[in-house]
Amino acid sequence: MIIRYNALLRGRKDALTARPAVLRLGETWFSFLPGEIFLQLGNDLRAFLKDARLLNVSNCFDSSVGYVVPAEFYDKGGYEVGVTHLASPAYGNLLAAVEKAIRESNPAE
Repeated sequence: MIIRYNALLRGRKDALTARPAVLRLGETWFSFLPGEIFLQLGNDLRAFLKDARLLNVSNCFDSSVGYVVPAEFYDKGGYEVGVTHLASPAYGNLLAAVEKAIRESNPAE
């Protein structure tokens, strides 16, 4: 399942459109992500999936949007925050898009 999400650009009104994808093989979910993610995204998705296994494959699907930084890190700074082109809502948008793709790929649950 592929879902589009808008990766809002920092300091601009436009957005990149990127697409994460998911695949389920047995009890294992794979998420293919268009950017470099923080470990927090995996933790958030594991909480959403409960007991299922998850493998994130980042920076490999539908081009790369760069670092996808959780909103709370923008105030703390750091390398990833300094070099990302994405605005702080991009992380939440990506997480919501992956969760939606999982729900739509798994309608029985």
